[in-house]
Amino acid sequence: MSQQTPIDLHLSYADVDFRAAAYFARLFGEWLLGNRRPDDVDALKIDVPQNATIDTPWRVTRVSRRRVYWPTRPERVALNDVGKLGYAFHTDPNNAEPDSDVYAVMHDHVVSVTPLSLDMTSRTDLFRLRQMLSGEPMPNGKLAEKVSERKARIAQASADKQDAMQQAAETAAVTQPNSTPKNTGNS
Repeated sequence: MSQQTPIDLHLSYADVDFRAAAYFARLFGEWLLGNRRPDDVDALKIDVPQNATIDTPWRVTRVSRRRVYWPTRPERVALNDVGKLGYAFHTDPNNAEPDSDVYAVMHDHVVSVTPLSLDMTSRTDLFRLRQMLSGEPMPNGKLAEKVSERKARIAQASADKQDAMQQAAETAAVTQPNSTPKNTGNS
C-alpha cells in the first residue's frame, strides 16, 4: 500500500490524510482474504494518488519499467562522515507505459492495483534459453554457433592454462634440486 504525497512531506506524515488509502487497503485486503486468488497472484500492490477519495476509480495495472525516483549521493565532506542518501524525482508520467502503475497514478490520477508474483523468473522460454546457453543447435543457428565458439575458446584457454602450469611445475622441478633428503631404504 502506497499513497502519493508531496515530496516535501515524504519524511513527515504531519499533514497527510490516509483515509482514502485506508479504504482501498481494506477493500482489496478483504477481497484477498475472502476470495481465491488467480494463479501467479501472490499479492496486490496498491498505489493511491495524491488527493484521492474513496470515490476515486481504480484499475488493474502492471509495474512500470520506468524509474520514478533516482538515488542521489549523500552530502558529506569525508568518506567516513555519515551521509544521508537522498533521491530525486525524475520522470514524465506521459512517458510511462499506458497500462502501468506510474501512468495510472501520476497521469490519470486513479488508484493502481498491480498483481504481484513471488516468482521473479523471467517469462522467457526456458527450454530455448537452455539451448542458447549450452550451444545446442537452434533454428536460426547463429547465436548457437556463437555460444559454441565461446565454449570452445573457454575450453582451449583452460587446456592452455593447464599445459602452462604443468610446464612450469616441470621446469621448477628440474631447476630447483630437492633439499629434502630422500629415503632410499638404506638406513
